[in-house]
Amino acid sequence: MDYNTDLDKRTLVDIMTEVYDDINNDELWDAYISISDAVRHGSPREVETFAEMTTMDMDEQLRWRQIMAERGIELTPRQVEHYISLVELILGI
Repeated sequence: MDYNTDLDKRTLVDIMTEVYDDINNDELWDAYISISDAVRHGSPREVETFAEMTTMDMDEQLRWRQIMAERGIELTPRQVEHYISLVELILGI
């Protein structure tokens, strides 16, 4: 399967700012690189897990945020939206 893992930063920012007006370009780029690497080098199950994230309802997103916070990664609800949008973009969902 082909994934969108080879975008340049300017193209990524252009795409995401069509939807969001509160994007931090550097955070966005760092997340894109991280997700892209995980998709390119991950197992099919890992890619499937990313795909499952795109169907999380609000309660599931909150639980995921709590898990991430327990691991020392604090995310706002808006950052979770951005992250899920990146996953959708990369996987072509």
